[in-house]
Amino acid sequence: MSGLVGFLEARIAEDESYILNGELGSFDMERLLADCRSRRDIIELADEVQFLDGSLTQQMGGEDEGTADKILHALARKYADHPDYDPKMTS
Repeated sequence: MSGLVGFLEARIAEDESYILNGELGSFDMERLLADCRSRRDIIELADEVQFLDGSLTQQMGGEDEGTADKILHALARKYADHPDYDPKMTS
């Protein structure tokens, strides 16, 4: 795993670690862990979208819209202040 997906997986793992170690104060732990699972689901769905975008693009003879990368970049924006964040990363 590399690029943007690897970056997102690492940040989600960090978030889970903070949650499970009680470092986030009085937040609802189950809700925060569910959020981590949801973000992982979105990453998997982006992979499916990327495949569909590519297949449809080939059939129609156009250019890939980059929908999957747009989805992943939307997820990554919350980590823009992280030292490993690079807005030029791709999946």
